[in-house]
Amino acid sequence: ANNSEIEQDLIMDKDGNSSASSLITLSGEMSVVDVPHSEQTTKLQGRNDVKQIRIQSESDFATVGVLLDAAKLKETPNQGIHIEYTIQTAGLAQIGWIRVPTTSKDDVEIFLPNSDTGDGVGDDNVSFGYDGSRKLKFNGGTDTAYGSVQGSKEKELVEWNAGDILASWCRRSTDGKTIEIGYLLNGNDLGVAFSIAAGSNDFGYYPALSLNLGEVVDINLGPEFSHDVKEGCVGVSHLSKTSSDESHEEGVSSKPEAKSYDDAPPQKRPRDEDSMTMSRPASANATAAIDTFDLNNCSSVQELLKLGSDRLKSILLSMGIKCGGTPEQRADRLFSLKGLRREDYPQKVRGKNFIL
Repeated sequence: ANNSEIEQDLIMDKDGNSSASSLITLSGEMSVVDVPHSEQTTKLQGRNDVKQIRIQSESDFATVGVLLDAAKLKETPNQGIHIEYTIQTAGLAQIGWIRVPTTSKDDVEIFLPNSDTGDGVGDDNVSFGYDGSRKLKFNGGTDTAYGSVQGSKEKELVEWNAGDILASWCRRSTDGKTIEIGYLLNGNDLGVAFSIAAGSNDFGYYPALSLNLGEVVDINLGPEFSHDVKEGCVGVSHLSKTSSDESHEEGVSSKPEAKSYDDAPPQKRPRDEDSMTMSRPASANATAAIDTFDLNNCSSVQELLKLGSDRLKSILLSMGIKCGGTPEQRADRLFSLKGLRREDYPQKVRGKNFIL
């Protein structure tokens, strides 16, 4: 999909206005609706200028990014950005930032999430994520324990729960040498999670998150938030693309000037608002829980293919193994595990829900 196709496929509300024009699906499928004022956090209820959007993943590990105005970012390179989320289902997610090149250099690494392989925010060198359900931060394919409240005598890592308010911020350090990314949970500072060499201004940092199948998160773009904005930062709405910023010239796209978005899949149309659930799909959970299969009784990949694509996906899910790809790829992946103990399963095939 090219830039114009992606922009044309942004989710529209029933009045024909873009209710989620600040979001773009980068991998997998997401359902998106505006959060009713009655369901907004207490401090934000009745504020018509507050833009909260509810997203739910309909793929194994879907990724969505927040569109910012590239021109505004260039004008204020030292301005930090603050964004807020309401954790609705408290399951597996990786919430954070992606580094986007502002130039078209061929040798620059770009963020390429893939819901089929379970790669999302934090699973490569140019993205940085945090998951409060696992109390881990992610970057470059590695994970590290993170999530203790700064200044607290208790140094144990905190776990997020349904209804918690997670804020994330990204700003240049006071000496200008690094880009700092950090988080706050219910207003409690979890500290700096990532420090990245600042380098030149050839990169912008955009909020992004990856959600496991069925997970639900509300995104608050501001301008008002449930807790104070991090020092040195402004709410993301100050830097997001708005209708007043749109150029009326034909062919001009409002999407960030970043080639990492060029091949992003078009967004899907939302389901009806009433269909947005606040829990993981029961069918998906039930399938993973009850589907049993004895791989030792299978003699070939061809035999596995006879099970069909959906059954192969169900088996892989129940085993905590990545379930994306074609039927042939699923069958090959499953057959490669025959005879292995669970602890010997290769890391590259383990899904986000893999448990020893």
